[in-house]
Amino acid sequence: MPNTAAAPSAPEQPVARPAPRTAEAAAGSLGEAVGRPGALGSPAGRLQAALDAEYAGAVQDAEARWPLRWTVAMVFTTCGAFWLSVYFVVAALIG
Repeated sequence: MPNTAAAPSAPEQPVARPAPRTAEAAAGSLGEAVGRPGALGSPAGRLQAALDAEYAGAVQDAEARWPLRWTVAMVFTTCGAFWLSVYFVVAALIG
């Protein structure tokens, strides 16, 4: 059977890769990166910026949270209701 492969062409040129990021390029806070063009081009950068803005407002919302005793009561009530229902289901299955 004859060889039908095409003749080899010119060697492919190597693909240019971006230079690796150095510690100096990655240093700085997100607030500093906002001013640089293209700094928030990635989805991760946009997510970090959104979370930074959200957490900045979370300090102001701390007064609107439930008191600690309401949170503890809610946990005990929810867990107690769950385990009580498990007890009744198992008791009904066993007989």
